[in-house]
Amino acid sequence: MTPPREEIVSSLEGAWGLARRDPAALQRFNLTVEGFWNSFYAAVLCAPGYLLLVAHQYVTRGSGAGYGTILIVETLAYIVGWLVFPVTAAILTRLLGLGQRYAILVIAANWSTVLQVALLVVALLLSGLMPASPGNYLTLAATLVALVYQWHVIRTALATTGLIAFGIVVIDIILSVLLNSTTDKLLQVG
Repeated sequence: MTPPREEIVSSLEGAWGLARRDPAALQRFNLTVEGFWNSFYAAVLCAPGYLLLVAHQYVTRGSGAGYGTILIVETLAYIVGWLVFPVTAAILTRLLGLGQRYAILVIAANWSTVLQVALLVVALLLSGLMPASPGNYLTLAATLVALVYQWHVIRTALATTGLIAFGIVVIDIILSVLLNSTTDKLLQVG
């Protein structure tokens, strides 16, 4: 079910507020159980950007699979990707004694992903207008900015130390690499 338009706008304002390091940014999110489930609507908002990023990957690296197989595998990987972080975060927040902030983390992380994907898409589009080397640096810089933003979102949502947030980002990166590697193997990318 689609969340109310006002909640989507307010949540994206909250994500933008986190990017600007606004201390009141978390107040823009619906921090209820309903808001937790509504935050997964961010996956719908990110889907077009993800599709563009994946299409670029197949144009530049190729695949031994047919379009139907690519569509099925990438759709499943996208869904799994949206579930991996919340499941991992549930385990980690409990182990770290931060379980009471779990829902805040997932809500903020989900909505913040919209900005991360938008940043990566803009970098990809701009890099296409540049010679290869500067374009690659732009894409790398955008990825680093997205990771620093993710670190800040986690640190703020959990009200924890930078080191704990860094550890969670690293675990998330490892899980993403494993998921992407599995997807690439299934589709014979490269």
